[in-house]
Amino acid sequence: MTTRSGKLSVGKAAIAALACLAASYAIYRYEAAEVGAVLAGKLPLKRPFKELPLKLGAWKGKEVPLEASVVKVAAADDYLSRWYYNENTGESVRVYVPYYGNPRTMVGHYPDVCYPAVGWQKLLSRVEDVRRGSDETTVPALFYKFQKGASRVAVMSFYIVGGQFTADRRVAERASHKATGRENRNYLAQMQLTFAGDPPPEQVRRTTADFLGVFLPELESHLPDSSVKRVLGEKQ
Repeated sequence: MTTRSGKLSVGKAAIAALACLAASYAIYRYEAAEVGAVLAGKLPLKRPFKELPLKLGAWKGKEVPLEASVVKVAAADDYLSRWYYNENTGESVRVYVPYYGNPRTMVGHYPDVCYPAVGWQKLLSRVEDVRRGSDETTVPALFYKFQKGASRVAVMSFYIVGGQFTADRRVAERASHKATGRENRNYLAQMQLTFAGDPPPEQVRRTTADFLGVFLPELESHLPDSSVKRVLGEKQ
């Protein structure tokens, strides 16, 4: 069960990692200017993320506001930032989902870049096939562990590009950049789950599967129907 100090630790870690978006903003300004004409076309969400239920099965959510500077630099068209607590098990997970109706507007926010940028040491990074519920359907995700002093966190991260899942940000970037024309628009969403402390990988996989089983159907009901049916191409 996560303690209050653990919640504060992972909350600070997640917010600190988001804050490093500011460091990457300058890299993207030139490119954004080059594609200004393309940026006018964005795929809107069917419904804003704020309408996504706070109560999902045994999971009960609480909004976690982001600092105005982080929101401005991230430049997402919409985002979800919450804590979710499992009322049956006492487990908790920090959830951050930015949405870009045109992926060219996305400023790089990647755990393996942002956490080290604010002093966290990467202990582990590997691809995991995580079940998205009780069935055998899986989602490819990057599993990380970071340490800063006595604090540790575990992170699961993946991307949704036009309804397709990938753990590789380079694949997501290439795929999304192929679909930026007005007739061929696409979207990109990133999902990041952060767990306090040093939970065993199997526990993180189980908790992620349990949470995704109730969260992903709701999230996908808010995402647009992409005009690009298959953009990734690469075998997952």
